[in-house]
Amino acid sequence: DVTCAVQKVSMQVEETGQVDCKIESRKKLLTDAGVQHVTYQSDRPIRIATGVSNNTSWCDIFRGTLNPPQIRYEPGDASMNSDLATLEFDGRDRNLDFQLTTLLDSLPYDGFTLTNAIADLLAISGYTASDYFIDADSFYLPYSPLVSTGKWNLAPERGDTVAKWLEQIWSTYAQTYYKGWYPTLTGYKYYFVRPTYPTATPALSIYASSAEARTALLALGLTEAQASSIVSSRTYRELDRYYEPAECNHVQVLGADPRIDKLIWRNYNDTASQNPATAPASRPRNWRGRVVTVLHMNETITNESAADQALAVLQSRLTTGRDIVEWTSDFLIRSSDDRPLWITDVVRVYEPNWQLITTPGAVYATDYRILSIPKIEFIWEGLENVRSARYRGYKINQLVVGG
Repeated sequence: DVTCAVQKVSMQVEETGQVDCKIESRKKLLTDAGVQHVTYQSDRPIRIATGVSNNTSWCDIFRGTLNPPQIRYEPGDASMNSDLATLEFDGRDRNLDFQLTTLLDSLPYDGFTLTNAIADLLAISGYTASDYFIDADSFYLPYSPLVSTGKWNLAPERGDTVAKWLEQIWSTYAQTYYKGWYPTLTGYKYYFVRPTYPTATPALSIYASSAEARTALLALGLTEAQASSIVSSRTYRELDRYYEPAECNHVQVLGADPRIDKLIWRNYNDTASQNPATAPASRPRNWRGRVVTVLHMNETITNESAADQALAVLQSRLTTGRDIVEWTSDFLIRSSDDRPLWITDVVRVYEPNWQLITTPGAVYATDYRILSIPKIEFIWEGLENVRSARYRGYKINQLVVGG
């Protein structure tokens, strides 16, 4: 445990599920803490965890490895004193294992379900069923029509990586799925889940001011002391909203059946969003006023169901547009069980002075699903640990005044 030797930890959680971290400390602090070969050791395992139940147990928010540090010498008379130098470590989560694991001999994935294909790739990387959770539909990856001749549709080649095949399966048939390493109270687990799996129930609510947060917490039955201890973690300090337009309004998927030399086409065309003559008041929310095409060509799409699946996930992911929010707050932790909030969790964000919003139909709160966490920072200042985060989410629900 080198917690006391660390001065700053920063992390970012990408929408793809990948997590990177940066750790800063002094050489002398780490050496005194018993860390060996501190200036050059590569691939050092690292664990970052938050306390559960008054630190009687821990919830991992990062497990991975560190690169050798960048050594930064401070200006001044002691500039060349290596003991006082700042060491900056860059770390990658366990997704790096998938990039480093090459496939020397693997079964073709033709005819596998999504669940079985993902589970097999994780097993090749050394992970067991206790290390992951998969919630997928019953779609079967397509067989090659030429399988009787020994030609497979989805056969990894020698030297391919697990990461390549996880990405290929996800991007073609499951692009709306959430994936990545997640903190859970039963361990650090890889999740691969369809968009219908995460709950839409908010994990917690945050407010525009500490006074509003305190009032809401007291209304839930908390004592003044209890409310005071968490009021800062229920207040957002900065918030931005914007609309992310649809990436396209015309999707084409192209595969082929090699037995009969036939192309397999699927097409989605949102004509309402393409019409430049539509009056502003009548334009749909995803209006672009022009044809914006995404063409997905993939020779492994060899039957009708595979083409349908690919079109469905691309249509859902690319043609709708999203209402995005970004806010800065404390690093959010669920009160019910002390699990940190992560990608797919839902946060209810109340408008400023929401109790004064009384016009029927007016929005007083919005539920956002977390898409990414661009910045997490743990900074030690004396005996204090400052924990802040920047969250990015998209709107899934609004609460309006009745009437």
